[in-house]
Amino acid sequence: MVGSYRVPLDDSPFSFLYSCHFLFHSLELQNKLELKIHMFPIIQRGLSEAPCLLSEQGCIIENPWKEIHAKFGIDGVIRIHAKDYSYFPEDNLFTHFNVQISQHVPGHIYALPKIITPGFFISPEKEQPPILDFSGCLIARCLAVKEEVSYDALTQKDFAYSFRHIQNVDELQTEILWRYTQSLPTLSREGILALGVSITHLEIIRRLNS
Repeated sequence: MVGSYRVPLDDSPFSFLYSCHFLFHSLELQNKLELKIHMFPIIQRGLSEAPCLLSEQGCIIENPWKEIHAKFGIDGVIRIHAKDYSYFPEDNLFTHFNVQISQHVPGHIYALPKIITPGFFISPEKEQPPILDFSGCLIARCLAVKEEVSYDALTQKDFAYSFRHIQNVDELQTEILWRYTQSLPTLSREGILALGVSITHLEIIRRLNS
């Protein structure tokens, strides 16, 4: 319980209603506090000291991120589930949604490798990294970023260059829950949606050789 209350202990109707009133508001306050606990943690992306885990020719290889960036001429990565690669829009523009924040930087170049085995956040600051496949992956330039956008604030324009299976808020929430109930196992479905989304607008500039 969030707190304790002193209530009359007699058998009068007033005593019963009084007790119910405080019990209801105590539970309501507890729920609000739990929701805020889920809303306020900031997911720290890109701070992991763990190496990049690569899938190459059936083997899992560890590579320092600096070597990955130098090898592909990129500033970072935007990880894409393998199942989603067939849903990219036909245009060279692409809008990607993350939960809460992405920390992507306009002007930076990002590789979009496939997630072979999903990772997960042990805490908002610590991540078990996924296994990635860079073969044939797209390379994109970040054009613009919006962070911590509530679902209520999204408009149909935000979905113009999204994956073909994510064209409205309902489809986005379904996808976000599919992704992040796996990678944020300590949060409830309501807590994940309460974090809002980050919107990254990208221009696809090339594709790596397979």
